[in-house]
Parts: sequence; C-alpha cells; structure tokens
Amino acid sequence: MRKSKNIVWGLIFILLGVCMVINHLHIVDGGIPFFRLALAGVFTYIAIKGLFKMKFLEFFIPIALIINMFDDEITKLTNIDVTRITPWTVLVVAVLLSIGFGMIFKGKKQMYWSRGFSSTSETVNGQSNIDNVFNETRKYVTGDINNVDIDNSFGKTVVYFGNAVIRNGMATINAENAFGSIELYIPKTWRASISQDSSFGNIRINGQPNNDMDAPLININAESSFGEIIIFFE
Repeated sequence: MRKSKNIVWGLIFILLGVCMVINHLHIVDGGIPFFRLALAGVFTYIAIKGLFKMKFLEFFIPIALIINMFDDEITKLTNIDVTRITPWTVLVVAVLLSIGFGMIFKGKKQMYWSRGFSSTSETVNGQSNIDNVFNETRKYVTGDINNVDIDNSFGKTVVYFGNAVIRNGMATINAENAFGSIELYIPKTWRASISQDSSFGNIRINGQPNNDMDAPLININAESSFGEIIIFFE
C-alpha cells in the first residue's frame, strides 16, 4: 500500500512540475495559480486511488471538480469550449458515469451501486466490510473480528464496536473516508495502535485506550481526504 501511494504521489508531483513549466512558457494566458494546482493534485490523488479500488464515484467526482476548476484553461488548450457546460451538469454527468461503470464492473466492492446511493455491510469469518455512499448510516459490529474495512464516500458512517470480540489478541480496522465523515466507537478496554493519513482532512481521537499490555490490541489505519474521522474510546 505504501509503495502504491508513493507512486501515485510521484505522478502528481510530476504533473505539478509540468503545469509549472506551462506557466513559465505562458501557454495559458495569466498562468495557473499554484493553489489551484495543489488542489488539483489532491483531487488527482483521490481519483487515481478510487480507480485503483474500482470505486468509480471517487474517480469521476474529483475529475469533474478538476474540470470545473480549469474550464477556462481546458478551453484554451483544447479549443473545446467546456465553459458552455455548467458545473452542475459536469457533476451530474460524473454521478451518472459512476453509476454506469459501477453496474458494468459490479463486484464485491461495487455491490451498493445496484441498490442506489446507500450503505452495505457484510461479516464473514471475522472479516467485516462496510461501504457507504451518499448516505448516513450506523453499523454495529458484533461477534469475533479479525479485520474490518470501512469505506465512506460523500456521507457519514458511524460504527460501534462495543459488542465486538478480539479472539486472537489483535485485530485491524481500515477506515477510509473521502468527502464525508466516519465515527468509530471503540471499547476503552482495548489497546490501540493508530496510523493516520489525511489529505485536506482531519483525524481526531477522543478518550484514551487501555495501556495494559495484556489487553487485546486493535490496529486502526485511518485515512481521510476532505473530511473527518473521529475515534472515540468509551
């Protein structure tokens, strides 16, 4: 995962470098403000990550936002007058493309597309998968857990672990949030190791986990882009 992430960010920095060269060559009148370039870099990262994971909403929406941000520059470079298309039209098209591609490439990661913008969850042999898109949902994870994957896009996901059991001494929660929020309610009787990664987002921790080395350990990998993840120990 770390290697793939480095490759993505490497490509983004190369793209930013190319854009800066375009600025200095005055190919686009007035140049492109660096803030917009940096923001486009973050959107590109989210889009590439979404494409790798076959999450088409996280791919097409950032692309639509980039098109809306650079409509004048795209028009000048391609002679295609994209300014005639309203920003809302671009976003609606992005949503329709997301639904269409999601239905064509429907698999385990895209099951929610056939049910509209909603949430799904599945637990098999200690593996839990929670996906939420354009919705607000609350999930209660119960029984034995080994690995829990939580993906939230453009919505709010609240997950409670009060009735979950770590049987083998250690379990992992992978929480990924894009343009929304995730709230995790973790028993304070568990130890915790938390890895944080945020891009224009925020990760907050409320409360304290257990410090007893004999307590079960939960590894939390929290990644947030343009949103927030809050971890409660209670």
